[in-house]
Amino acid sequence: MTGWNFPMRHLRITALTVLAVAALAAQAWAGSRSPPRTVELSDCQVGRSRTAARCGTLNVPEDRANPTGRRLSLKVVVLPSLTPSPAEPVFLLVGGPGQAATDAAGDPAVAWMRQGHDLVMFDFRGTGEGSRLDCPFTGAAAQAFLTPLFGEAQAFWRDCAMHLSHTADLKLYTTPIALEDMDELRQRLGADQIDIVGSSYGTRAAIAYIHAYPRRVRAALLTGILPMDNRTPLNHASAAQNALDLTVAECARQTACHAAFPDPAGDLRAVLDTLRARPARVSPKDQETGAAMSLTLDAAEFAEGVRLQLYDMATARRLPLLLRKAREGDYAAFAQAALSNGKGVRQYSPLALMLSVTCPEDVSRISPTDIPPATAGTFLGDQRVRGQMSACAVWPTARLPKSYYARFSSEVPVLLVSGAHDPVTPPRWGDEVLKSFPHGAHLITQGAHADINACVEHLAAKLFQTRSIKSSDVHCPEESDIPPFVLK
Repeated sequence: MTGWNFPMRHLRITALTVLAVAALAAQAWAGSRSPPRTVELSDCQVGRSRTAARCGTLNVPEDRANPTGRRLSLKVVVLPSLTPSPAEPVFLLVGGPGQAATDAAGDPAVAWMRQGHDLVMFDFRGTGEGSRLDCPFTGAAAQAFLTPLFGEAQAFWRDCAMHLSHTADLKLYTTPIALEDMDELRQRLGADQIDIVGSSYGTRAAIAYIHAYPRRVRAALLTGILPMDNRTPLNHASAAQNALDLTVAECARQTACHAAFPDPAGDLRAVLDTLRARPARVSPKDQETGAAMSLTLDAAEFAEGVRLQLYDMATARRLPLLLRKAREGDYAAFAQAALSNGKGVRQYSPLALMLSVTCPEDVSRISPTDIPPATAGTFLGDQRVRGQMSACAVWPTARLPKSYYARFSSEVPVLLVSGAHDPVTPPRWGDEVLKSFPHGAHLITQGAHADINACVEHLAAKLFQTRSIKSSDVHCPEESDIPPFVLK
C-alpha cells in the first residue's frame, strides 16, 4: 500500500494466511463443536515445488447486506502442519493491498509457519483468481512498467472504474468487508482462535481484525507495520528518503564503497536534473523474449525506480553503483532493474483494488495542504501522493464504519518487526502500533521492507507456542547476512 510485500520475494513473509481437511480441523481446533458450514477442500499441489496441500474456495456475497446478489469465489489453500497434533491455525495476510495470499503457497520460506500449525492462505476479495480487480489495459506496453504508480491521466482511472462497474461494485472491496470474509472462513474451518502472520498492508488487516474480533486471535507476528492512522501514500516520499539517506551514510562509512562512490546523493540529484531537462532513451531487454526494447526514462520514472530499489537490502546495495553509472550517461542497468521492479508491482498488486482500499481508508484523509511539508526535500517529491489523489477523485469511494480508526488496547501478544532500512513502513510506525498492544514487543532489524530472518522466525515460533513475549527477550544478534555493496 503502501507497503507492499515486494514483489514476489516479500510474499514469503513479506509485502508482503493452512489446515488439514475440514472435518479434522474442526475436531482439532473446536473440540466437539462443529461449525454450521464448512469449506470444501480437496487434495492439490501448489507452487513450482508441487507442495501437497488442500485447496478450495470460500463463496461469499459481494454485498453482505444482499446475500442473494452477486457472489465471489475466494481461493483458499491449506498447507498442513509438518508436525502431528497441530495447535490453532496460522492465517497469512500479505501486502499491497492487492497481493493474493495463495501465491505464496509454494514458497519454501513459509515452511517455518507449519511447525505445529496448519497454515491458511486465502485471497482477499479483489486480489486473486475470479475476483481480481484491475484495469485491463494497465501495463499493455513495457513503458507502463516504468511509469510511476498512478501516473496515468485522471481519465484513465475514470474509464477503468466505469469498465469494472459492470462486473463489480467497487465500494465493496474495503478492508472491513474483507475481514468479514476472513472471519467467515475461520468459522467454516472450525477454528475458535487463530494466529496471524501479517506483512505490510497485511499488518493493517491484522490490526483491524484484532480490533473487530478481539477474542479470535491468540498471537500475531506483524512485519513492516502499517498503522491504522497512517495515510498512504502521504509518507512514501519521506520514508523513501530516509532509507536512501541510511544507504548513502553506510556507503560513506565503508572505505571501499566511499572510494568507489564518494557522492551517491549528488549523483542522484544530477541524474534527476538531467532527466528533467531531457528524458533518456533506454533499451532494456524483454524478460521473456530477451529482445531489446526502446523506451524513455524521465525524472519521475527514475525516482520511482530508486524507491522500489530500496525495498530489498540486496537491490539497495546496488544503488550507489547504478546512480554513478546513470550520472555518467549509462542507464542500462538501472532501466533493467526499474523495469523488473515496476512489472512486479503491477502484476502482483492490482491497482484497481488498491484504489478501492486506499481511497476511502487513506487518501480521503489527506488534505492538499498536508503534501508540501510531507514531501519537501525528498527525491520522490509529491508525484505519488498527487497521482493517487487524482485517481481517487474519480473512483467510487465507500463509507467506513465509524469505529474503524478508533483507538483500542488489546491483550493479544504480538511481535512487531520493523526494518531499519524500510523505505515505506519505517520503524517509528512500529513504535506507534505497540501502544495498542501492552503485551507486545517491537524488534528493529537491519533489514528493509517486511524482511524476516531466522532469528525472527524463532521468536515468532516461540510466541505462537507460549502466547507470551517480553521486550526484554526480543533481540537478535547482529545480522551477518546483510549483503555487501556492489562495487562494479
